[in-house]
Amino acid sequence: MKKQWRVVVLLAALVVGLCACGSNETPAESVSAPISATEEAGNEEEASKTLVAVFSLYDNAPWAKDVDVITTATLNKTNAGVNGDTNLLAKVAMDVSNGDLYKIVADKPYPADEEKVYAQAKQEQLDGVRPALRDEVPDMDDYGTVILIYPNWWGGLPMPVCTFLESADLKNMTLIPVCSYDADDSGTEGGVKAIKSLTDAYVTKAYNVRSGGTSTAGTRTDFRNWLTNLPVNY
Repeated sequence: MKKQWRVVVLLAALVVGLCACGSNETPAESVSAPISATEEAGNEEEASKTLVAVFSLYDNAPWAKDVDVITTATLNKTNAGVNGDTNLLAKVAMDVSNGDLYKIVADKPYPADEEKVYAQAKQEQLDGVRPALRDEVPDMDDYGTVILIYPNWWGGLPMPVCTFLESADLKNMTLIPVCSYDADDSGTEGGVKAIKSLTDAYVTKAYNVRSGGTSTAGTRTDFRNWLTNLPVNY
């Protein structure tokens, strides 16, 4: 009888002990799944895309198919046909950066006559004209770097390029100026000064190349090497 009583007491004590342990148990906290490095860097990765923005007289005037590229300084002829100097540089820039292309084209075409174009360009600079663009400027939120390629017009920028710079929000971005020039590069600094005055971007050292030279593979290779060696994450 005593043995049975002891067994009952022991069982009762065991039940009380188990209940006590259960009551003191702390519920497991709900832990959110950690954000992976890829997810965390997602927005940053998107913002590091490169936009290649190019102004070419070839795209901004209704040139005839048989245009004389010898007398038209900003046009060149390669195995692929006639094109603009700056368009050939843009192709190299896209290859290096894997960037998106945006062509800066005025809504109203320039005349297909180089002398008339330059006369109009000079007047536009004097008047501070901002020509409307044919295509909407891309949403810059996706980009961290802009490679801006343009010809040197009267020691400054083609005014449609100014329209682009003022329309695009380039704050805190890296902007790489690439300029083609006709006779000498003494006037190319004016374009860089204009870029700095029109944007809040960090402007790198400019790359200047003489018009006509872009049709040679060697010149394009030099440009490719220069872009590749820039301390910029494309």
